[in-house]
Amino acid sequence: MSTVPQTRLQQVVYWFKNSAIMIALGKRLNPARELEMRWILDGLRTMNPGRILDVGCGDGFWSAHVARKSGAAVVGIDPFEVDINVARKRHVGRASFVLGAAESLPFGDGEFDAVVSVCVFEHLQDDRKALEEVRRVLRPGGVFVATVDSLDAPSIRAEYRAWHNSAFRCARLYPAGTFGSLAAGSGFLLVRGRPLLGSRFGVWWEMFSEQHRVLKHFLMPFIFLPILFAERREYGHGYKYGIVAQKK
Repeated sequence: MSTVPQTRLQQVVYWFKNSAIMIALGKRLNPARELEMRWILDGLRTMNPGRILDVGCGDGFWSAHVARKSGAAVVGIDPFEVDINVARKRHVGRASFVLGAAESLPFGDGEFDAVVSVCVFEHLQDDRKALEEVRRVLRPGGVFVATVDSLDAPSIRAEYRAWHNSAFRCARLYPAGTFGSLAAGSGFLLVRGRPLLGSRFGVWWEMFSEQHRVLKHFLMPFIFLPILFAERREYGHGYKYGIVAQKK
């Protein structure tokens, strides 16, 4: 059966979802990703790393972004060949990409100055093993900067958490502080950690956008700045959680 869209509306939706320009705009106007990228880049800024590993790089968009902003050589790794192929095609010369799993990183000991990860560990079957691997490939004193899904804001109901875990194939969530404790138990020194996307407006938008994946793109230009304004202060809970940890 042909997968080519038949009606004009289907053609518009298909283009909207698959255009490289629209995909990039959708990523850059995503308030949650903007907050996460600010966290990642701020965590890297103090050490000026020369070589960075991005665990769970997906299509490589954010790997290339980190490479541009940090000036470092970035290597992205992901277990899905289709994503690695897209990354290699779209981001030639900006970063390099390797097929592989977080639980068994195909790199030598101490190869990287920093490791970053954006909302990946909640999807892994063995997060402890992945943390051990991250620590192994870091040089002594290297940093691990990551974000994870926490969904521990009071306005998020248990039913929604269950739906989220099923829809996005999450093996677990990390309520505030638990991922930092896990990293510390794996031999890292926790430098800092904090909830991200903690305002009621930000939490509402993230839930809305997860359930309306096409409609959200039309609303993002109007939502982006107001949410960033609401997120200027730090909240005790949030939709996501970020850590900066150092290899002892």
